[in-house]
Amino acid sequence: MVMICDSDTLKVKRRLHHRDDAGCWSLAYTGGGAMGLGLEHSLQVWDVAGRRMLHQVSDHEDTVSTVAMSADATRLVAGSYDGTLS
Repeated sequence: MVMICDSDTLKVKRRLHHRDDAGCWSLAYTGGGAMGLGLEHSLQVWDVAGRRMLHQVSDHEDTVSTVAMSADATRLVAGSYDGTLS
């Protein structure tokens, strides 16, 4: 689970259940409400406000360790310990 908190009060604003028992290794968030999550062997793109997963890429052979997203949320890149980018 990933929790989105208010930066001033630290109160939880959203909870996203990504259904990966191994946990979330990295994430990238835009103020517009898009988020990329780097998980065990996969990358997920989420609509935070709608609390729904939009897309998943599961072609990594190892943990997705790094995620970066453009400010306008049109581009996302993920790096894995297996040496690949998606």
